[in-house]
Amino acid sequence: MAIDKYVKVGPVADSVPFDDSNADCTILVGSDTSQEAFEALCIAVQNAISPGWTFGRSGLINKGGYLLNDTVPSNVSGRPIPIDGFIVKISISVQTPGDFSFTLEEHDGVTFTTLTSVSMVVADGRQKTFDISSVAVSINKQLSVKVSDASSDKPRNVDFAVDLNKFEVV
Repeated sequence: MAIDKYVKVGPVADSVPFDDSNADCTILVGSDTSQEAFEALCIAVQNAISPGWTFGRSGLINKGGYLLNDTVPSNVSGRPIPIDGFIVKISISVQTPGDFSFTLEEHDGVTFTTLTSVSMVVADGRQKTFDISSVAVSINKQLSVKVSDASSDKPRNVDFAVDLNKFEVV
């Protein structure tokens, strides 16, 4: 089969202007090319599918103590992971600022694997959000959260939120 030496190549998305004056989606406003609009739309879709979960526990929590998945300690029965994906954000709120760390784990009820650890200091106040990248989680596993360090302070009345995404955000 011979190749036609007069093959026409059309414009690529990076060179096609995008008119955002008719864009119903605010995420597309400001895109100058079709490529920019496509990339903005991809990011919006990726972030929109994050289900997000929370763990919590009332009272003082000692080092090694696990946060609860609803009313069950997350090391006993963790939050089920419904898709292979990536942890993209962690947000923590506490009643009283202090110096402590939390470890997010993946487990099957027997084998626990540390995914990431995050720390708060007094200067962070009562709430802190962490952007996380490249922390993969596996379908049919469970998530758990424990207090991994509480130097002079013990966290009190903690909420710990995890955002999961099907796609890796770089």
